[in-house]
Amino acid sequence: MGSFRIFLEANRLQSEQPLDPFDSIGLGIILVKSAIRVSRDDEFIKLAKKLNVEAYTPEEFLESYFPNVFGLIKDDLGITKEK
Repeated sequence: MGSFRIFLEANRLQSEQPLDPFDSIGLGIILVKSAIRVSRDDEFIKLAKKLNVEAYTPEEFLESYFPNVFGLIKDDLGITKEK
């Protein structure tokens, strides 16, 4: 029954927004089941946020959920900022 609700939601989204089938299914899943969307598609992220879906680029997601992750990676690799 859960997948039926997802497809109904995807159909509703696609009828209301300029979405391709895969994006509408992806957003349908997120709206039916709580999730965070990570994507490089700027237009998709804007639309997801418009629909109150938590959406980030990969970099934004890492910084939001793992603060200073890039600094830690640079430290581990011995990379320092040039002055």
